[in-house]
Amino acid sequence: MRSGTEEAGRGLVRRLETSMGKRMMRGSSPGQSRDRCPPATHAPSSDVPRALLGLISPSLSVSAARPIARPLLKRPLATQLRPPAAVALAPLSLELAAAARGPEQMHIHVLGFGAIGSLVSYYLRAALDPKHAISIIHRNPSSALKASYLSRLKLEVGGVVHTQRGISHESFDPAGDLHVREREAAWRRSLIPPREDGEQPQEQPAQADRVQQPQAGPIESLIVATKATDAAQGIRNLLPRLSASSTIVLLHNGMGVYEFLCDNVFRNRLSRPHFIVSSNTHGAFIKQPGHVVHTGVGSIQLGIMPDGIGRDFEASVDPSLSKGEQRLALDDITPLQGDPDATRYLSLRNTISALTSVNALDVSWRPVFDVQLAMQRKLATNCVINPLTALLGCRNGDLFNHSPGKRLAEQICHEVNKVFFAQWRHEIWKLPFRKPGGRGEAPSAEEEPGEGEDASSPSPELMLENPFPSSFSTHQLLQECMYVAGLTRENVSSMLVDIRLSRPTEISYLNGYILKLAKKYHVNVPATAMLIDLIHMREAIPIDKPVPAHSVL
Repeated sequence: MRSGTEEAGRGLVRRLETSMGKRMMRGSSPGQSRDRCPPATHAPSSDVPRALLGLISPSLSVSAARPIARPLLKRPLATQLRPPAAVALAPLSLELAAAARGPEQMHIHVLGFGAIGSLVSYYLRAALDPKHAISIIHRNPSSALKASYLSRLKLEVGGVVHTQRGISHESFDPAGDLHVREREAAWRRSLIPPREDGEQPQEQPAQADRVQQPQAGPIESLIVATKATDAAQGIRNLLPRLSASSTIVLLHNGMGVYEFLCDNVFRNRLSRPHFIVSSNTHGAFIKQPGHVVHTGVGSIQLGIMPDGIGRDFEASVDPSLSKGEQRLALDDITPLQGDPDATRYLSLRNTISALTSVNALDVSWRPVFDVQLAMQRKLATNCVINPLTALLGCRNGDLFNHSPGKRLAEQICHEVNKVFFAQWRHEIWKLPFRKPGGRGEAPSAEEEPGEGEDASSPSPELMLENPFPSSFSTHQLLQECMYVAGLTRENVSSMLVDIRLSRPTEISYLNGYILKLAKKYHVNVPATAMLIDLIHMREAIPIDKPVPAHSVL
């Protein structure tokens, strides 16, 4: 019987054959692999109307959403084994969009050379025309120089290794890049023995190519594939190269980075770059620098955050149609002709076009509400699996083998449910909240509003039109966690890997995000707060620290 990893690998190889137009050799099943991002394969519930945009992003007002249709028929969570059909793009090539502004080519920068950054860089390079440049940005010039020695980027799928050339490397400090490369070239020249005729030896072309002018030009498209803890600072380091016409794709784990950037870095919405949020369910790990293993085949959903000056990127969506029939059009971002603001929106259009051309990663552009709903469901799953496995030092599948693990997970899911319900009620029902201790503390979705609630509750018709997502009930969230833990039962969570390697975890962007919302809406979440403290203690105390024999009683 074939293993799940082998089947997933073979499926992706077949997808690669179709998307790249070349036949690939099939290999044996890979060894035990770790899924750095446990895939949450369930799709957002289709019974949630689009007006609940504020439920997902606290920084957005409900008034930013357009009128909506009535809720669609509900579908049991257990039947949502695959995401619903992606919102189709109107056919339009990236080349046409680029041609509208002249002979310029697109230049995509990827921030982060980890598993997801390498994975996306590889598939982008394979899908795009070579005239479009792809550069990976590193922490410092030394790291960029070491990466530049890699003649190609390697991707391993199902035991078969594929390679791609044509990816450049740079750092946050372009001038430092040039200095380091000049020193390296000078050192290499010193190793070349003098010629017998006394003339200066000629430098090898491969060496000369490494000494380049600083790449300090503006960034039009930036894909942020770092850990959530590094994302904001990485973007800060690139501020001189970003503008209102730039596009930033947030491909990190967890939530809260976008809100932080809007509140602290890009406060002026008129000069803010375009932001694309995402939900990624692919799993990968780095075997060695420049060699990424694709362990879990998933999908990537992209959603464009609302425009600072009011352009509607989803104007073509007909809310009266079913999800499978709805269409998003690139012309809603900017048409090829007749748009006086085309320069501001061209990078956004081209970024969406480029990423959705990567068929091997199953990238789709969806209404931002659907994407943020998927992000929250994935967040809830990670709030359970990541910290518990990190504290216990176990694989994902070990969590629910015993009843205490299920009880802990249920308590966390219940708190997540209460927080999301409080956020939804605050933004949709507009009910006032009182601090804990009074009768007005936010109930969970399973609890009816108690006596003493504000009389300004909406009419039954409005409640039917804007229901709280059933997929966020405690039971559904717990079932989702158990499903994902079973699906990735042999995998090790990324938070446990961070703990073992003494690296900072992403707890502040997982459970910490829930705690922040809980404080805002006055919801009591003791289990969540305790998990955060325990993880911070685990980060500070070395794991398996040896105890001197004389100290043992």
